[in-house]
Amino acid sequence: MKLTNSDYILIINNILLLITLAYLYYKLEYESGIFVKDNILINTCKYVNDKKNPNYIFYKKLNNKLYVKDFNKTYFPDLKHAKTLYIFENPDYLYTIEANLPKKYVLKYSSGWAMNMVKEKDTPIKEIVDKSKELIQRQDDDLDDPDIIRELKPKYFIEEYLGKDLIDYKFLMIYGKIIVVQIMGNRFGEIDGLEKGSEKALKKGHDIYYTQYDANGKLLPDNYLKRKKFKSKENPYPLPKNFEKMKDICYKFYEITKIEFFRVDFYEIEGEIYFGEYTIYPSDCKFPISKQVERHVQNQINKNNI
Repeated sequence: MKLTNSDYILIINNILLLITLAYLYYKLEYESGIFVKDNILINTCKYVNDKKNPNYIFYKKLNNKLYVKDFNKTYFPDLKHAKTLYIFENPDYLYTIEANLPKKYVLKYSSGWAMNMVKEKDTPIKEIVDKSKELIQRQDDDLDDPDIIRELKPKYFIEEYLGKDLIDYKFLMIYGKIIVVQIMGNRFGEIDGLEKGSEKALKKGHDIYYTQYDANGKLLPDNYLKRKKFKSKENPYPLPKNFEKMKDICYKFYEITKIEFFRVDFYEIEGEIYFGEYTIYPSDCKFPISKQVERHVQNQINKNNI
């Protein structure tokens, strides 16, 4: 049977269609994360944060902003952090110390998510007191858990102000391996005053820029571990001067705690490392990674591990 010109055109069109479909499948499967809803990052994060985990309360202590300072004094005595100026249970206490408060400071609640207020402007003390009380009235898994309240006894505290628009250095680790270092800036955009650091500020619409590196300081593509609503910086943020020291702290923290999945946040101020936080529940355990990235993470974990 002799093929006509029409037959050849049809064959070519079918081949092109198959190539197009294969390319689209590749993009969906390996770059969009659509097909990887239960990946190793999500599952490990959920396991660590499961209330049935025997170390659950200890992990919550490491998330507690006051407890963690005592932890670091024991295990990382040279690691700098913002100084704690006052600790109290009732925000009305602020009225009694108003004259002694610095012009700028940060007010926090020791447990819970986004329980921060930054005092940068001339804000009336009554407004600060009222908003402090509102902080713990919203729904929060930690503050609604009686076991956490009983064990951690959360309190308010005043912390020194370290500066405006600090760059975050975030080291994400799984089974003792640093799988990504995210350098993040412009966290709060043009937001300042008491909203800065709050839940409202974190959810507000503005551009947050970030750059991703691997443990060796090699740039990673934006789609390696994409952050929703965040933008990859066109001119990458440079690595911190203390990159190797930050890595050493992360590795030591893993050796001490053996936590399977966590993130350590740092700042770098005038060439010195400042501790930010240990995050045991990073990104709400939402990591829509591709299969390609998941295989890379798995390979990192398996390397030199038994």
